[in-house]
Amino acid sequence: MNPISIIFGVLFYLSACSAFEVAKTWEISNYQRTLDVLKSYVKDRTTIVARNIGSEPSAEIYAVVPGDNKDLALQVSILESPQLTAPVLSSELVATENGFNYYRIQLPFPMAPKSEIRLLLSNIIVNQISTLVEEDKMGAPQYLQVHTYKEPLSVYETKKYQLAIIGAKEFNELSTKKEGAPEPIPSKERDTYIFGPYEGEYKADHFDEFHFSYRHDFPLPHVYNLERNFWVSHWSNALQLEEYYELSNKAVKLDSGFSRVDFMNSKLGHSYSSVMNSIMIPLPENVETDGVYYTDKVGNVTTSAFVHGDLLLKPRFPIFGGWHYNFTLGWEHKLSEFSHALDGALGEYLLKVKLLDGLVDAVYENVTLSVYLPEGAKFINATAPFKWEDMVIDREYSYLDVGSGHTKVTFHFSNLVDELRGLNIIVHYRYSVLAMLKKPFVTAFYIFLALMGLYFLRKVDVNIKPREYVSKPASK
Repeated sequence: MNPISIIFGVLFYLSACSAFEVAKTWEISNYQRTLDVLKSYVKDRTTIVARNIGSEPSAEIYAVVPGDNKDLALQVSILESPQLTAPVLSSELVATENGFNYYRIQLPFPMAPKSEIRLLLSNIIVNQISTLVEEDKMGAPQYLQVHTYKEPLSVYETKKYQLAIIGAKEFNELSTKKEGAPEPIPSKERDTYIFGPYEGEYKADHFDEFHFSYRHDFPLPHVYNLERNFWVSHWSNALQLEEYYELSNKAVKLDSGFSRVDFMNSKLGHSYSSVMNSIMIPLPENVETDGVYYTDKVGNVTTSAFVHGDLLLKPRFPIFGGWHYNFTLGWEHKLSEFSHALDGALGEYLLKVKLLDGLVDAVYENVTLSVYLPEGAKFINATAPFKWEDMVIDREYSYLDVGSGHTKVTFHFSNLVDELRGLNIIVHYRYSVLAMLKKPFVTAFYIFLALMGLYFLRKVDVNIKPREYVSKPASK
């Protein structure tokens, strides 16, 4: 036998043996999956009805999520039936093999044999959408493509399944269709295409690739880097926020150079297209519009307006596919709306700030959120809706700092999306009355010393000329 064939046979056997396997104690009686491609990322929602076919109670079940783990922005498992007061379940990534992530979901209690549960698995996956062509003419329709899987993604056998795709205008399946496979049923509502429901026995760990394209005449905002800085001031009752964006558009690139004349004639600035002509920033409530500022690398940008309480930014140039734009935003809040003193704990406060504010329909690749506590404040702990990649506690000096400077708490996140705008980070810190009064007293003391020094310096004669004494006339 050919040695090369033997080697490949051994490698294939080893890869098959190393595939992720679990006990087949569950059976999926109904599998309904929905892919939402209305935005610049994929929202994957799956509802499953699982039945315990084992002989013993089971307190865990496994789920499969496609794609690289670093592209997963959110993974939530919710128990819809039986109903509980806290339906969100804890899930743990236990294996990543062949482009799939395997999660172990912990149930609130062991489920008896022959009992059924209803689970909702919600995943947000970034970097799964790409343009069908890399370059095209200005004003041409934009077509996007998605690579996923059509059949049930499960480690258990499935009896019935259905796949729905929402937002796929001019849907076109690009993968090879099986003989006799039924065509999807189109729906006029939100450009929805439905496959199934299909009934049969679908084997576990059997995934067929599914490749399709659709029309999407909208930009694909991608924030490569976002820096959010919160400055806490108890004396002025202010919470200042400054955001720095490094933004790009992942839409189709121009196949030739940019022409301002052609752009004006095409009227792309007044129609739906893949070009970013403006940036809408929803502002939080009770923000004073007079204090909002918008700058870029050149300087202050005056082409902005407030529309129904939101900030509409007009960049200096249209942002085509592959183009980049950097800008800075800032505004001020009342600290009393975000920081509250703890009852029974003298000098301890809880500060609650949003994880994101920024753009609508955007992917945030790297997010750095920093909280600058007042000088003399001590950081105790922090909580977030999910685990941060890194947290650093440092010092930062600012104006009129008289001691060790501000306590700076920095959190690092990656692969966030605008759907997470409602989530908060809570920072617990201690800021005593003595620490609050230290800065004004020390500042006043230094000012007093400066004034006294100036007073005594004015008393010193620094004149280099000899004094002229005027003799008094003798009295008669």
